[in-house]
Amino acid sequence: MTDQEHILSTLSDMKAVDVITLDVRNMTTITDVMIIVTGNNSRHTRSIMNALIDIAPTLSFGKPVIEGDDHCEWILVNFGDVIVHIMQPQTRQYYAIEKLWSQLD
Repeated sequence: MTDQEHILSTLSDMKAVDVITLDVRNMTTITDVMIIVTGNNSRHTRSIMNALIDIAPTLSFGKPVIEGDDHCEWILVNFGDVIVHIMQPQTRQYYAIEKLWSQLD
């Protein structure tokens, strides 16, 4: 199982909603893949984040950088080659980042 597959499996196990994977390696130098998911509420988004932190030692990326975990509206888990955006429904709808990145493709 690749690191990306392990992340996606963990997201599935945590019941992340509307999982979208975007290959952005030809659009930016900051990462290769963005994974965008929805958590039902702040407790759910925090649980998804914690599950990703828990599997980090088994991945080749090293320790992830976490941003936005104060209010859990939008949490970014940056593994380097893979960035996971964990958003609550209203935040994801408002920012629509998957549409933004898809338009660049």
